Amino acid sequence: MIKLGTIGTNWITKMFIEAALQTGDYELTKVYSRRQAGGEAFVTELGLENVDVVTTLSDLYTDLDVVYIASPNALHFEQAKVAIQSGVHVIVEKPSTSNPTEFAAIEALLANHPDVRYFEAARHVHQPNFKIIQQAMG
Repeated sequence: MIKLGTIGTNWITKMFIEAALQTGDYELTKVYSRRQAGGEAFVTELGLENVDVVTTLSDLYTDLDVVYIASPNALHFEQAKVAIQSGVHVIVEKPSTSNPTEFAAIEALLANHPDVRYFEAARHVHQPNFKIIQQAMG
């Protein structure tokens, strides 16, 4: 079972968790929230038990396989950086970084942590409308 943690307690995080759990491969073990009460309400809304709600990244990245990051865009880089340094795989909502310098830093970190995988959740590139626009633009 893959131990999953999340950052963010919004609708996209809820959708991601529901989809991940349906695969049967993931177990939601931790939810990071800036406020304990907000995180607990989110877990209750999901109807799950035995999920730790944490309010610090250092607590999130212990005993975890992968983190799904769906926080405000400006926070993606720092949160992903700490995950990679902790040996945790990263699935991050788009945009994964705010600029090319941040992305280069992520690439450098990944080079030093070759067992860690980093994935930007850019599902739009798989949607029919995107493919039609892509073809039209040549």
